[in-house]
Amino acid sequence: GILLSLTYLKEQEVNGWAHSDTQGLFKSVCMVSEPPENAVYFCVQRTIPGVNGGVPVQYVERMHSRNMLLNGVADVSQAWFVDSGLQYTGPSASSVGGLWHLEGATVTILADGNVEPSQVVSGGSVSVSHAASTITVGLSYTAQLRSLYMDIPGGSTVQGKRKKITAINVRVSDTRGLKACSGPIFQDMVEIKERTTQAMGQPIPLITGDERVIVNPRWETTGQICLQQDNPLPAQVLALVPEINIGDS
Repeated sequence: GILLSLTYLKEQEVNGWAHSDTQGLFKSVCMVSEPPENAVYFCVQRTIPGVNGGVPVQYVERMHSRNMLLNGVADVSQAWFVDSGLQYTGPSASSVGGLWHLEGATVTILADGNVEPSQVVSGGSVSVSHAASTITVGLSYTAQLRSLYMDIPGGSTVQGKRKKITAINVRVSDTRGLKACSGPIFQDMVEIKERTTQAMGQPIPLITGDERVIVNPRWETTGQICLQQDNPLPAQVLALVPEINIGDS
């Protein structure tokens, strides 16, 4: 029921495993050649309150491409980070239908790049607070990243010594909505604030560059960093640069 995935960058001989879960169980997976890409399909067993009397059903779902380009530029309104989702594009609408496969389920909504409050699908539809021309609706999931144990290259090891992280510089690409904390436990998460001078009602643009967040410091030995994304928004982390104090000297 858990999806295991391997990312392999041949040119740099780098690979990394990850696991993904969903509001259901992954039962099988296959790849279908759909030029210009190889599409990944899943058979997922889900229990949706208003579908089939709450008896589990099997859905065939396709992994959406990580392509958020609009007129050649990454645009948050094009983000698709939901499970079992559908996307409406067209004239501005205050509600969308056709969501019968999620009847009775609590869904997450992205409307023209703005995160809407979660809703329960009723009558196959949901509404949004402001009319939007691109609305993405689906089941939510939480993405988490935890760094490896900290060490300082080129000097004596600091592994096993108590360390306190006071702030984190996160280098990102086309990202929004991250939270961070000093690990190894995902607790006391601090949201990375990104709204500056955008007009009211306009979505916060995706960020590429370095973002600094002050976290709640605590002494511990692993020196790990935790990041979390629990919104239907993109997050691509390129580097983590902690500001630390080292004890046990």
